Amino acid sequence: MKHHKTQHQIGSGLWVSVALSCALIAVWASSTIAQSAAQATIAPNEATINMGQTTEMAVQVENITGLYGAEIVITFDPNLLEVVDADPDRPGTQITPGDFLSGGMNETNDVANGRIAYVMQLAPPLTPANGGGVLARITFKGIGSGQTNIALDDLFLSDKNNNGIGCRFTGAQITVQAGNIDGSTPMPMPPTPIPATPMPIPSTPLLPTPTAMPPTPILQATVAVQPITAASGGVNCAVVQGYHIVQRGETLYAIARAYATNPYAIGACNPTINPRRIHASNHLAIPYAPWTPPPGPTAVRQFGPNLIPAPVPTPAPGCRALHTVQAGETLTAIGLKYNANIWDIARANRIYNLHLINAGQVLCIP
Repeated sequence: MKHHKTQHQIGSGLWVSVALSCALIAVWASSTIAQSAAQATIAPNEATINMGQTTEMAVQVENITGLYGAEIVITFDPNLLEVVDADPDRPGTQITPGDFLSGGMNETNDVANGRIAYVMQLAPPLTPANGGGVLARITFKGIGSGQTNIALDDLFLSDKNNNGIGCRFTGAQITVQAGNIDGSTPMPMPPTPIPATPMPIPSTPLLPTPTAMPPTPILQATVAVQPITAASGGVNCAVVQGYHIVQRGETLYAIARAYATNPYAIGACNPTINPRRIHASNHLAIPYAPWTPPPGPTAVRQFGPNLIPAPVPTPAPGCRALHTVQAGETLTAIGLKYNANIWDIARANRIYNLHLINAGQVLCIP
């Protein structure tokens, strides 16, 4: 009986060991998966300062592959914080660019009314960035007492083809305590000396100091951007309704409403332009993709909408395609589009000046 009881205890111990091992493996596996996912964070995710004091936070990314552009919008309470200008020689208030997309074009860097808008874009011959690093640094100064979230309101990471990169992102929190406005820290009073008294030796061992738990992230969201291409959307970008020249203040959705054309199709047919940030003077090809738009701001149409694709002309003998020249197109661009030699195109169309082609002219592509 005693022997049977001992075996039962050993068996129970083995089951407990197996259960603990499985739990540890599960925790390790989930930790490994979490660490391998692309993520963007504001670090540190918590800070406490006095009024008048400053603290620096960094917007950083980890486990990123093929990063070529980043658009960031961060919000905070302007009644509690202000951003210290990183470049006093420039008008407005800016934050400090990081070194992860070093050498890129800083298209937007603006702080106003508790909102930070920051856009960094690489360009050839620069290569995409991989791994992790700092995208930007922000120095906050406390101007009022209270607590505010430093929220990543919008984050768009893109590769060299302007396709979105899925990424988890986490915000932060700053607490501003009432204190000296000049930024100085109050000097603590010197402690009153206490006569030394022999400390009794405790009869029981002291308990170890509990390890502080890491702070819980204040804001966390998941962004899974699915890249949209002309092929996945079933859009024929070779035949378009026309070209729209972007005017100041227009958005992609406003332009899409003007032509009742799906905005995602417009973005797919203009792969060299970031659909989330178009600029005045951009030329947008408007494909045939009928769309019933919701109410909202509408751009002024620059040509009559035509939702019926025009018939594609049959190429003449010796021509593998016929191309109608659009406003602003060059012979070099047309040659690249069809992978054709511009001299062959010129010879087939009796063009004697390579720099002189006209909008509406139909070219034989040999």
